[in-house]
Amino acid sequence: MTNANPNRPPPAPREISREAWNRLTDFQRRVYRTVCRIPAGQTRSYRWVAERLGRPAAARAVGQALHRNPFAPLVPCHRVIRSDGSLGGFAGGVAKKRRLLEAERPRCFLSLRPRKQTAGAPMPGLEEPLAVIHMGSSKPMGAAPPASWQATCRT
Repeated sequence: MTNANPNRPPPAPREISREAWNRLTDFQRRVYRTVCRIPAGQTRSYRWVAERLGRPAAARAVGQALHRNPFAPLVPCHRVIRSDGSLGGFAGGVAKKRRLLEAERPRCFLSLRPRKQTAGAPMPGLEEPLAVIHMGSSKPMGAAPPASWQATCRT
């Protein structure tokens, strides 16, 4: 992240008072601004945040700054995970981190229908989807659809 004046700390998110923001170290402010740019429903690693700060060896320091985050969930530290894909730590507990990530996860609905016949016409009577599967569910989906079916995803 670059500022017009490198000696000036990054500005606070609108929802956080300037007074509270100014009590943080420069490193914490930079970490929190970087984390605020992670879109909802996505995650990044501690290493990714450290690299964006220009300090690729500072992944542990990023983790410590996020552990001390007084502005959660405004500063969405739950979106930062380990490089191996595991959740890592969370001041509110890993179960809470998992719930926050699940709540933000995009939902996908698959419409399954047989593929069109070689002549290009749909199979008679099957113009509507044969099944709709909610991918956001934690329930097992069962067997995969036959390869002759097509799936379209909509959110």
